Amino acid sequence: MNIININKINIHVSRFNDIMTKGRGEEFGKTAYSYAMEIITEMLTGEKKELILPALDWGNAYERDAIEAYQLVTFNQVKEAETIKINGISGRPDGYVLDGICEIKCPFNPQVHLYNLIHREVPKEYIPQIQGYFWLTELTWCDFVSYSPIFPKKNQLMIVRTERNDEYIKELYERIEKFKEIIKNLLNKI
Repeated sequence: MNIININKINIHVSRFNDIMTKGRGEEFGKTAYSYAMEIITEMLTGEKKELILPALDWGNAYERDAIEAYQLVTFNQVKEAETIKINGISGRPDGYVLDGICEIKCPFNPQVHLYNLIHREVPKEYIPQIQGYFWLTELTWCDFVSYSPIFPKKNQLMIVRTERNDEYIKELYERIEKFKEIIKNLLNKI
């Protein structure tokens, strides 16, 4: 019999893209199952796997610079956000701006920033995360920011506004509920 409290499931908004990715002929892909195993391992051991990656270090090192550049261009003050936890979902937007949020990305790979400059749209892998923040915050818009300090000054910053999509959020909610069921079913096998 499982003695783990199912209500202790914690799904992070930054991992929503992993959950939204489908497998070949399957409702959930390997990435989603891998994330489910990660959650279960954390629940069983109490240990959270800390990622140590150059790309993460890079992003953390330049996030403050990106916020300052954003504030200079938009005249909007970015307020630090606290972690939000609702029904097993948690996350923290990079900041609050007026009645919206901002999501800051400082790509380690300069080609990613170049792609963002050329296409001027939210990369598809961040849509679940941003819509997830809309779900948690109940806000309606987000300024997605891509920043790279190695580009010429005029090309260091890219900002694109994206709006809340309630239809997508409903789909996201349903998918997360199914993902929670996968976790529960896997836990019951232990």
